[in-house]
Amino acid sequence: MAKSSITQQVPFRNKGIEKMSIVEVPYYTAEDVQKLLGIGSSKAYYIIRQLNDELKSKGFITVAGKVSKKYFRERVAL
Repeated sequence: MAKSSITQQVPFRNKGIEKMSIVEVPYYTAEDVQKLLGIGSSKAYYIIRQLNDELKSKGFITVAGKVSKKYFRERVAL
């Protein structure tokens, strides 16, 4: 699977100087899942909800509408 280039710009402060820094985020959003799998938004949310339910049952904390990149890659064969 090709490495994903999904990133997010976040503010970074260093000694009073504010900069924008590009950081690799550790999760996929529904929009990311749509693009990766070529599916609609409702199906993307369904998949995220299903994966998050699996993670919750293992004791992990999850965020609605986002799924761990690592777990997504393990469970989805691309």
